[in-house]
This record gives sequence, structure tokens and C-alpha cells, in this order.
Amino acid sequence: MAQLPNGTPDALSVCEAADSGIVITGAVSDAGGYGDLLVMKFDGSNGNTVWTKTWAGTIGEVGSHIERTSDNGFFVTGSTSSAGAGGVDMVAMKLDASGSLIWAKTIGGTGSEYGYWGTQTSDGGYVLVGETASYGAGVDNTLVVKLTSTGTLSWARAISAGAGNYARAYSVVQAPDGGYAIAGDAYGPPGYDGRYLAVKLTSTGAFSWARITPDTGDSWGQAVANASDGGFVVCGFTYVYGQSSYGDMMVLKLEADGTNCLAQTFSPDFATVTPTVSSWTPSEPTYSMSPSNTVSISSQSFGFVDACPVGVDEMTPEVTAQMWSRGEWLYLYLPRESDVRLTITTHLAGLSRGFMMAMRAKGSTSSLQGLTPGASTWQSWNANGAR
Repeated sequence: MAQLPNGTPDALSVCEAADSGIVITGAVSDAGGYGDLLVMKFDGSNGNTVWTKTWAGTIGEVGSHIERTSDNGFFVTGSTSSAGAGGVDMVAMKLDASGSLIWAKTIGGTGSEYGYWGTQTSDGGYVLVGETASYGAGVDNTLVVKLTSTGTLSWARAISAGAGNYARAYSVVQAPDGGYAIAGDAYGPPGYDGRYLAVKLTSTGAFSWARITPDTGDSWGQAVANASDGGFVVCGFTYVYGQSSYGDMMVLKLEADGTNCLAQTFSPDFATVTPTVSSWTPSEPTYSMSPSNTVSISSQSFGFVDACPVGVDEMTPEVTAQMWSRGEWLYLYLPRESDVRLTITTHLAGLSRGFMMAMRAKGSTSSLQGLTPGASTWQSWNANGAR
């Protein structure tokens, strides 16, 4: 675990309490400069501190994610280097509404495991994601752990990008079908370019699908959420598709089956693993902290760039295409959720007569009118065929 400057608090996650208060988790450095796991609650109306809780071992701990549970308590996902089976272990902690510890578990193997995100599931249990060096074929691999409501292991999976590669999960959400959508990144030789990674599992932890962005530079997936149409939204940052050399935020919309204009099908190594899950009883040191109320926040405006390839546009119901050669096949990804106005322009110099173009979707075929060089045509189109 990394050391922090003495007395430094570090907040990594926030959620809303049932009474509209604000609860954060992270770490606060102890006298030795290592982090103790921190959870603080603030009054929702004026930001005054309601309570502060810290949990510690002999070395270092950190809380990476917190969310409110169905009983109005809280579930914390994090890491500890003070307890467990290896150098660092994933931590799962259940708190009541007042922040008191109900139970804590360490999860890991002989290497190091880090917990980055956890969420309560529809059966009252919990699913956690992070990274593992104890299980899987890569250097670091995605670890997915399903616990019961009392912290007992239900199942665990290691997902790897292959030998010599890295695959890490930073976020998980339970999908409408009861399965789990996971977001993170993958990278490896030769260029070690980061790539968005999205993985879908069933409710029992079986593999459904995986998608990855092209290996053209660094892009890192950080969080995933359900979309209203049954698909998923993955966000993170990129040095490839944006406007700034310092990196840009990137939002990727996936269909329910993982389809997206940038996403490529990916077949990771997938294994059932059995990490050691142990009860943990950390100490509870006390700290005196006085939050400052003199914080100034400035506003800033941002632009956006469509990262889909030329000729594909999911931001509007307009899709344009250019035809440059005879006998050319034109493949377009058309959004499923709405009609699309498709415009095609031909640039076939020396062509003395027009030609016909056929389009196919779900087995139906529709022919557009004949086109002559330089001419354009359009037709309303959706996943069921032309209209």
C-alpha cells in the first residue's frame, strides 16, 4: 500500500444516506504515513460532520467505493495490506446506518488483490470487482467475487487478457437480466496501450461476452451504469479520440449484447477460482478532523467529439456514407433504438450509368434507387429494414 503524507485524508467514493446526508470513503494517513480506511458522514444541508469512522491494521488500508444498502446501512469495498492471505487483500465491509461495523472480510490469495467497486445484488448479497495477481493467466487479472448477505463466498471468477498482459476491473453493475456488467481496462505488449474493457457475466458468474476498444493508444474504462434501453454506458478517459493532449473524458454506449461502433469482440481467459475469505476485526483508531467550509468551485465549458469512425454517427439519427470504388461493400453500424436517415453519395468518376444498392437487416432486403456519380439519396431505415 502506498504511503500518504502524515495526516492527509483522501476521499475516493461518495454516496447519499437515507436522510439525504453525504457519506464518503477513502483513507487517512496514520503516524507512520500509511492509510487507515476512512468513512465520514456529513449533514446534507450544510456539510457539517455527523460522524467519522476509521479502521486499521498494522500497515495500510483504503476504502475505494461505498454505497447505501437496502437496510440504509453501507457497503464498503477496499484493500488491506495488514490482514488476509497475501501481500494485499480485497476488503468487504458491511456497516449499519450509524457507521458501526457489522462484519468485515478479507478476500485473496498468495499474491495481491485490490478491491475497487462493490454493489449489493438483488438477492441481498454483494458482488465486488478489482484486480488479482494470485489467479489468472496474466500479470494482473480482473477478479469478480460474489458474496452472500453475510459475507460468505458464493463464487469467484478470474478474467485475463492472456500471458504477459493486464486486465483490471474498476466498476460493476447488476444488469436488468440479473447478470453483471463490468468495466475496466486491458493492456500489454508491445505498446502497453490501455484499452476500454467491458465484460458481461450471467447471474451465476458464467461468461456472456466481452468487448474491447482498438489498440491505437491509451483509453481507460473506469465506471459502468445501466442504460434505460437495456444497454450499458461505460465512462473513462482517452488520449486517442479527444481534443486535448492531456486526455479527455470518454463515454461509450453499448447495446445489451455489447455492440458499439468502436468495441471489438474479445475472448479473455476465464477461470473459476476460490480465493480465501476470512473474517477481519480491524482496530478503530480515532482522528480529529475539521473540514473547511471555504471551498470555491469554478465552472467550465467543454466540447465533445464523436469517436465513431467516419460514416457512423450514433449521436443523431443521421448516417452518411461515401462510395469511392466499384464493387465496394459498405458496412454501417445503425442504432437499433430509432429510425435512421441514411444518405449515400457516390464518387465514381467515369461511370457512365447508375447502379443499384441493396441493404439488408434481419433477413429483409431493400433496394435503393439507381445512383449516378456525384448524386445522393436517402432513405429511412431501422433494424427491421427500410421504410
